[in-house]
Amino acid sequence: MSCQRAQELLNSHVDGELDGFHVSEIEQHLDQCHDCKLDYNSLLDLRSSFKDKSLYYRAPSSLQNRIRSSLHEEAPVDVTPRMTLRALSNRRNEGS
Repeated sequence: MSCQRAQELLNSHVDGELDGFHVSEIEQHLDQCHDCKLDYNSLLDLRSSFKDKSLYYRAPSSLQNRIRSSLHEEAPVDVTPRMTLRALSNRRNEGS
C-alpha cells in the first residue's frame, strides 16, 4: 500500500469503518511506515480529545425550555400521503 492510499484510509480506519481486508492492509503499512504511523497516532489522539467532557457545554434549563416551547408552537407537519414517482409515472402513461 502506498502512503497516499494509506492517508486516504486513515480516517476511516480510526472510525472503524474499514472491512477486514483493508484493516489488514493498512495495519501492515502502519507497521512499516513511520510517517503514516505518526499521522495515525495523531488522529487517535485527536479523537480521544473530543471525548473530554470539558469541551461540551450544557445549555441552561431556561434555554432548553424556550426551545422546546417554540417547537410545540410551530405548525403541525403535513403528513398527507403523497403519490410516489412510480404512481405519477403510471398516471402519466395512462393518459398517453
